[in-house]
Order: sequence, then C-alpha cells, then structure tokens
Amino acid sequence: MLMTLRKQLLMAFTASISLLLGAVVFALLSLAQVNQQFYQLTHREQVLFEHLSSAYAQGLQAGQALRNILLDPANQRGHDNLKKAQQDLATLLDGAEQLADPAMQPVIAGLKTSNARRNEIIASILTQVNTDIEQAKAIQNQQETPIWREMKDVLLEQRAKTQEIAQAKENEVALIITRSQQIASALALLAVLTAIGSVWWMLRCLRRSLGADPQQVADIAHHVAAGRLDIAIPAAESSSAMAAMKLMQQGLAGMAQDIRTNSSSLSSYVSDLRNRSEDLFGRISQQGEVMASMAGSVEEMSVSVNHIADSGQSIMQRVSEGSQRSAEGIVVVDQAIEGMNLVEQRTRGIASALGELHAESEKIRSIVNVIQEVAEQTNLLALNAAIEAARAGESGRGFAVVADEVRKLAERTAQSTVEIESLMTRIQSGIDDADRLMSEGTAAVQQERQLIVEAGTVIRALDASNSQVREEVTLIVQAINEQGAASEEVSASIEAVAQLSEKYRTELDSSLAALNDTASLAETMKSVTDRFRI
Repeated sequence: MLMTLRKQLLMAFTASISLLLGAVVFALLSLAQVNQQFYQLTHREQVLFEHLSSAYAQGLQAGQALRNILLDPANQRGHDNLKKAQQDLATLLDGAEQLADPAMQPVIAGLKTSNARRNEIIASILTQVNTDIEQAKAIQNQQETPIWREMKDVLLEQRAKTQEIAQAKENEVALIITRSQQIASALALLAVLTAIGSVWWMLRCLRRSLGADPQQVADIAHHVAAGRLDIAIPAAESSSAMAAMKLMQQGLAGMAQDIRTNSSSLSSYVSDLRNRSEDLFGRISQQGEVMASMAGSVEEMSVSVNHIADSGQSIMQRVSEGSQRSAEGIVVVDQAIEGMNLVEQRTRGIASALGELHAESEKIRSIVNVIQEVAEQTNLLALNAAIEAARAGESGRGFAVVADEVRKLAERTAQSTVEIESLMTRIQSGIDDADRLMSEGTAAVQQERQLIVEAGTVIRALDASNSQVREEVTLIVQAINEQGAASEEVSASIEAVAQLSEKYRTELDSSLAALNDTASLAETMKSVTDRFRI
C-alpha cells in the first residue's frame, strides 16, 4: 500500500530533524564532558599544584627565618616570620591532602607527620637559642635540616607528578574537543545531505502525486473552472491528481451536454403553459377589478359615514369637554376674584404698616436729634471742665483726665447720631418707595379683579351655548349611525365575493410565478451550459 504524500513529507522531515537533534545532543554531551575535565584540571590538579608549590616556598621561608634567629636571637621579626611560615605550611598541607587523589593522600599524610616532627625540633632549637647557641645550631644541622630535605624532595616530586597529571588531562581535553568537533561536523554534514535528499524526494513524490508540474496542474484547473472542457489533458498515472482531473473533465462534459438538451425542451413546454396561464389570469384579474371597484365605492361610502359619525362623536366629546372646562373656568374665576380681594386687603394692610413705620422713623429721628444736642452740650461742659482743671494746676490733673474722657465719649456719641440719622434717612426713603409701589399694586389688583369678573361672565355665556350645541349634535350622530350600519352590511357582502375572486387570482398568480421561475431556471441552466466548450 502506497504511503500518502503527507506521510512521505512527514517521514523526510522527521529524518532531517532527528539527525539535527542527534548532532545537537552529541555536541551537548561532549561539551559536558569537556566541562567536567576542564573543571578537574582547573579546580583540582591546578589548585593542588599551587598548594604544593606554596608549601615548598613556606618550608624554605621557615628555614630561612630559623637561620636568621640563630644569627640574631633578639630579632623579633625573625620569630614572627617563622611562626607565620609554620602556620601557612600546615594549612597548605591540609588543603593538599583534601585535593589529592587516594594514591597521593598517604604521601601528603607523611609530609604532615614530618612537618610536625620538624616543628618540634624547631621548638627545641628556639629553647636552646637563649642558653646555648652552639647547641641550637648543632640541632639544626643534625636534625631539622635532614627532615626538611626529605620533605623538600617529596614536595618537589609530588608537584612534578601533579604537573604531569594536569598536562595529561589538558591533552585529554584537547583531544575530546577535537573529536567532538569532528563528530559534530560529520553529523551536521550528514543532516545537510539528508535535508537535501529529503527535499529532492519530497519534490519527486509531489510530482508523482500531481501527475505533472504543479504550475501545469494549476493552469489546467483554471481552464476547467472557466468552462473549457475541450482542453487536452496529458496522460498520467491513475492515482495522480492529473488523471482525476481528466476524469472530472469528461464527466462535466457529459453532464453539460445532457443539461443543455433537457433545458431547451423544458423552456418550450414552460413557454406554452405560461401563455395559457397569463390569459386566464387576465380574465380573473378583470373580474376582480370590477368587484374591487364596487367594494371600494361601498367602502368609501361606509368610511365617509363612519368618519361623519366619528366627527359627531368628537364634536360631542369636545362640547362636553368645553362645558367641563367652562365650569372649571367659572370656579377658577371665582377663586381668582377671592384671591384678588385677599391680595387687595393684604396690600392695604401693608400700606398701613408702612405709614406707621414712617411715623415711628420720624420719632426715632427726633430722639436722635435730642441725643445729638445732649452730646454737643456734654462736649462743651467737658471742654469747660478741662479749662478749669488746667487752671487748678497739679491738683486738677485727675479731673482733667476725666473731663477729656467725657469729651471723647460725647464726640463718639455725636458721630453715632450722625450715622443713625443718615441710616434713618435711607430707611424713610425706602419706606416712601415701598408705599408708592404698594399704591400702584393696589390699583393694578383692582383692575385685574374687574377683568376677571368680565371673563367669568363670558365663560358662563359660553357654557350655555355648549349645552345647546351638544343636544343638536346628539340627534345628528344617531341618524348617521343608522346609515353606517346599513352600509356595513352591503360592504360585507361585496367583500365576500371579492375575497373569493382574490383567492383564485392569488393561486393562479402563484402558479404563474412558479412557471416563470421554472422558465428562468431553464434559461439559467442553458446559459450555464453554454459557458462550457465541449
């Protein structure tokens, strides 16, 4: 069983992606291995090499510091350097022991033991240095120096081994990198070749599935879609799209020919049937028009009668509303007259109150004048008292102060009376204006009350006329309603006949519309088949 084009394309794409992923995975694994080797090289062997080198240097530093102490026991700096070198050497040996591999750890442990023995010997030398310098030098030459030489040889040997191991791992890392680059390049090249082969295979499968070049297949499909069924289609494999298109072309050509023949026969039959139906439709339509005209006349008469009746009812309703509004207007007029009387009374009361207020303001003005005169007299008396106090000299000074205060009080009183008099003048002016306006308002109220009384008289006369009109309109409406009932009976009979004619005409109209649709469909089918070139 042949695979579909989709499966073939998917298989080629999967192969290319698989090779590419394989190259990427291999590169990542190689990178991880290189990273591990590089980490061991930089964070283990290299650090171990530095520890051993530093330990060797600190051992030399301790020996040099000890010799300086033997030369000058009082040299405190020599003692400090010796102590620091011993501490740094012990720390470096501990670190080297942690970094060393299992084979080197016993050697480092032996170095730590020798270093401890050396430190004991140095301690005994430092004890003898202050009492017997020659004995201290002898201990150094016979005990400390041989131990350090053994330690130095071991340190240099282990440092050389560590350097050899680091160089070997560096060479191994370089070899891994070179090998990884070669394999990754080979996989990438293989992926590219596979992709090229996949593209070639996909194009070959696509051409086999289509049966021809894609552009040629598209051109033929456009010609067939445009109705050119006479175009030559090249032979192709039976399972290809080109072979299926050739079968489609042949089937469409046969169908178009059959439709063209049948549509011509159908058009002739429909044309004859449509002519007969149109003649019958004309007769029924003519009869329907006569009935419709008669029904229309009766309907117009009935509508006119109903309209007149409605107008009568509307007139009666409006007359009733007018009577009601007239009654309401009379009530409103009476209320307005009462309100105007009340307004006139209130206005007269306000005018009287304003007159009383004007009289009271005159009294206040008189009182203010009296106060002003008293203030002037008080001012004169205070002035005279001040003059007499001045004549009295030192004994009249207190009296002069009191007189001056009285004079100031009199001046303020006089000033206040002036302000009160000015205020009363403005108040009296306002009262006079209000009195004048109230007089004008009273006259206007009397005039408006007279107009309202006259309006009430007119409304009562209008209400009497409305009652007479309502009685006459009632008689007219009763006569019109009787005529409208008779017209509705005649209209109902004519409407029944007209509905029957309309029913027949509607059914015939539907049949004629169906025939027209059939004829239009036949013409459409014929025009569609004419597009095809067989």
